[in-house]
Amino acid sequence: MSTTSTPISNFLDRSDAERAQQALRAAGIECTLRAPGDELPPGWRREPTDSSFTVWAARERLEAATAIIQESWQDSGDGPTCERCGAGNPTIHHTVLQEGTSVTNHFCEKCHSDPC
Repeated sequence: MSTTSTPISNFLDRSDAERAQQALRAAGIECTLRAPGDELPPGWRREPTDSSFTVWAARERLEAATAIIQESWQDSGDGPTCERCGAGNPTIHHTVLQEGTSVTNHFCEKCHSDPC
């Protein structure tokens, strides 16, 4: 794998991370799965409270890898949905860090542009 690897996606469950890893490998993208507590590449650090499993790949493959993971979730019907309307494949992801806690919200384009 390239020495300039980057996190592609985080998962709460190991099985979900492994499924994403398999989808990437099937598409020919070399990747690594890092569990909570695993050592990260130089220059990266993890919040002490982070308990997610992270899939890493070469930085130059970030866009393709992200698309493959989203597609694999959408195909399985298990992927994230918009938190307002319930539609599949949200494309806007807001993460707010407050007092050491991270909260991520997922929205489709329509719900994100309509504040109501």
